[in-house]
Amino acid sequence: MPERTQAGLPDFVRTLCQTNPFRSDRVSDPSDVRADVAQINEKPFARLRRYAEAAQHERTAMGVMLLGESGVGKSHLLARLLGWAREQQCIEYVFLHNLQASPERMGRYLLKATINALLSYRKTSLRTARLFDLLNGTIPVPNGKRSVRVIVRELARDSAFDDQIAAVLVAFMEALAAADVTPADRQVADAAIEWLSGETIDPDHARRLGELSGHVVTNCLPDDAAVERVVILLARLLGEDGRSLVLCLDQVDNLHAEQLQALAVFLHSLIDHARNLLVICSGVKLTLYDYKERQVIPLAAWDRIAQVEIDLHPVNPKEARTIVEARLAESLDPFAGVGPIAAQRRSDALFPLGSGWLDTRLGELVELRPRDVLRWSADRWEEQQDRARSEGIDAWLEQWRGPPSPRPPARPLEEVVDEAVLTKLEERRAERLLEPNSLPPDADNLLVLTSELLTACLGRSEYSVSAFERPPKPRRGPPPAYDLVVTERSRRGEVLTTALVFIVAAHPTAVTHALRRAAEDPSPPHHVILVTDERRPLRCGAKGQEHYGTLLARGEEHCVHLNVPFAEYAQLDAMVSLLGQARVNDFEVEHEGQVHVVSEAELRESLHRLDQFRAHPLLHDLITEEGPPVTETPPPPPFDDSLVDAGIRAYLSWRTGATATEVANKLLEDQDRPDDLLPAVVHQVIRLADALHRNGVLHSAPEGRDRYLLWLGKA
Repeated sequence: MPERTQAGLPDFVRTLCQTNPFRSDRVSDPSDVRADVAQINEKPFARLRRYAEAAQHERTAMGVMLLGESGVGKSHLLARLLGWAREQQCIEYVFLHNLQASPERMGRYLLKATINALLSYRKTSLRTARLFDLLNGTIPVPNGKRSVRVIVRELARDSAFDDQIAAVLVAFMEALAAADVTPADRQVADAAIEWLSGETIDPDHARRLGELSGHVVTNCLPDDAAVERVVILLARLLGEDGRSLVLCLDQVDNLHAEQLQALAVFLHSLIDHARNLLVICSGVKLTLYDYKERQVIPLAAWDRIAQVEIDLHPVNPKEARTIVEARLAESLDPFAGVGPIAAQRRSDALFPLGSGWLDTRLGELVELRPRDVLRWSADRWEEQQDRARSEGIDAWLEQWRGPPSPRPPARPLEEVVDEAVLTKLEERRAERLLEPNSLPPDADNLLVLTSELLTACLGRSEYSVSAFERPPKPRRGPPPAYDLVVTERSRRGEVLTTALVFIVAAHPTAVTHALRRAAEDPSPPHHVILVTDERRPLRCGAKGQEHYGTLLARGEEHCVHLNVPFAEYAQLDAMVSLLGQARVNDFEVEHEGQVHVVSEAELRESLHRLDQFRAHPLLHDLITEEGPPVTETPPPPPFDDSLVDAGIRAYLSWRTGATATEVANKLLEDQDRPDDLLPAVVHQVIRLADALHRNGVLHSAPEGRDRYLLWLGKA
């Protein structure tokens, strides 16, 4: 634990000028709940808790639909529920958003995302996974305790397929049972996770799982009914331990109609057959009601997934003031011992925003959205930052209640939208990088993301793409050679085709089959791109290597292998996520004092202006004939990593939270280094803070290109 330091006036100045406690106005990470105000949405929260406890104690399964207009706090309420669950240790929670999958694979992708959430861990061993903890324990019974493995076997009697699921769960534990887990054991454990996630595994691994469990194991879950049974059995197992499983699916309204329909049908069946399960879906009320009226969500499915509807409403002025007070307290409480700051706070609880400012801003309003309150406060804080910088801290402390600074010249709306898009893209990408298990490796997901973004590029003169299709899969026989075929028109007017094969498989057999279909295609396209995820390197046997060599021997003009780094994968996900937000009128900017709702068309145009499509290496190859995009190399770290690590820990030891920029400025001051090093130091602080986040030392929350770092009180 770093030594606790005493806050002083220079620390306050640094906080005032380099941290804005109101800048974060939406929740997409359930661990990132700042200055929670319990009385806001207290009754809806109490209802959610009751339903989670009912699933825990009454062995029921039910669906809850959390509704409301954008910005009223739906995601915040879900995050609060998950925080409560973590404290109570009575439920296993899974928080999912932007579930992008083909309709026919929606249930399977939901299962994969759920298993990956249960595997979330901050260290490198599967032994730290929540799923391992769940399976490795004992459960109290009237005459003592029984092994979870025995109970799994007993629960498996409910369904003909459950015995295989139980066998794989047991094999997963057996593979990790030894004191020293070998690479071969780890392979078997990984194969078990793949199987439980709905993927096809290598026959040799299936045999090994069978040997470990004493039961025959097939290569994969055959259908959605078997996929459903995995979730049901995990929920039942939790129920035996007096707990429940809560699936939180945030922003489901962002999905396309056919995706949402498939998800609703799967959830309907799941809730019908499960116990100890609570499914919470959330979204914009008008959009979801429209889907209900148009039967996109069948009425029978709505009756189950929205068995209970919880409607969130805007807050009143008193609640709005409480929100502002809570954020200010979190930021300013560390300076309670700094005389001038303590005096100002005694004179006005809303220092440095001002009670008079808020009263004027609220005016005659009867109700308003929390997002609006936070946005106004963020702007007011920035105004005070500007004044403190220009007037000096002493003069500013004397007259901070004075009239606001002149409003800066109005900027074009497009410029404001572009700035917001860049900020939110970086935040969404960083959120996935901080929690990689929230975006598991999946070929279909990668295909859907690529298809969605290609759609946004069709019909535009600046791109070469003119059409694309996903070859249909036959009911019988092998799948098509390619997953996606893109048609481009070259500068010379030639019509060219580029075919993509997405290979995200953990076992060599599936890889070999995919390579063989492409290598033996009698009418190959002009160009073939083999797309893999860096987290799943291409693994194939001798025959697969032969097919791979055949394809690459055609030369780069005709075949390339694109191994997508996770950061690039996360960028695709971020772009699609923002388009989904705009589709349901949930992407907003403030322009000339008014909230402007950015339409999907506007957001798409912003992405084009910012050249986000062409800048992405995967999309670049499909929409342009130009050379590869240029990537920037980050500057070398100015300090030794150990010094920065110690600096982060020391600075946060007396703070609830601070931005990476604030920490970086403190490091520059302490080391007497020039300000022009700030971007490089911020980059270094973010890199090391994200590593500390993954190890559970602190919580790193993206804020545009910055981070807000919350100390968790661990060494």
